[in-house]
Amino acid sequence: MIRRPPRSTPKPSSAASDVYKRQDHIGVDTAQVEMRITTSWLNRYHKGHSTHQHHHSNSIISGVYYLEDCDKSAPIQFHRAPGYVNLWPNTVNLPIKTHNALNIDVITVIPKAGELIMWPSHLAHSVPPNQSDQARYTIAFNTFVKGTLDPQGGSELTL
Repeated sequence: MIRRPPRSTPKPSSAASDVYKRQDHIGVDTAQVEMRITTSWLNRYHKGHSTHQHHHSNSIISGVYYLEDCDKSAPIQFHRAPGYVNLWPNTVNLPIKTHNALNIDVITVIPKAGELIMWPSHLAHSVPPNQSDQARYTIAFNTFVKGTLDPQGGSELTL
C-alpha cells in the first residue's frame, strides 16, 4: 500500500500524476511500459452504507482519493489474502495478546482529506458502514499498463 500525505487543497486531477510518479517506487521500467488510469468513479456512502470485501480485476494498481477526513465516517480496510500466512498458518488460531503485522488479518486505514491511497489491485479491501450522518465521498480508480509485457519471458504481449 502506498499512502500519500494529504494536500492542503485537495486536487483530484493529481491522481494521474501520482500514479506516474509512483512507478519508480514499485520498480516499473518506464522505458518499456506506462501505467495509465483506465477507469474511475465517485463513491458516495450515506449513513449505514458500506462496501463488501472485494478486489479489482483487470487492474494492476487501484487507488482512492479522499475528499474529506474519514475519522467520523468509515475507514478503508485491507484484508489478508486467503492462504497467505503471516506468522501463523490459517489452520492455527492462537490467542493473540497484541496485534501487529505478524498476526493481523485486517489493516484499517483512516484517511484524511486530500490523501491518496494506492495498493495492488489483487489485494482484497472493504469499507465498513458509515457511522456518520454526513455522507462520505471518494474518487476511486484502476490502472493498467500500455507497452510491452514480459519482453524476455517468452510470452510477450504488447498493449
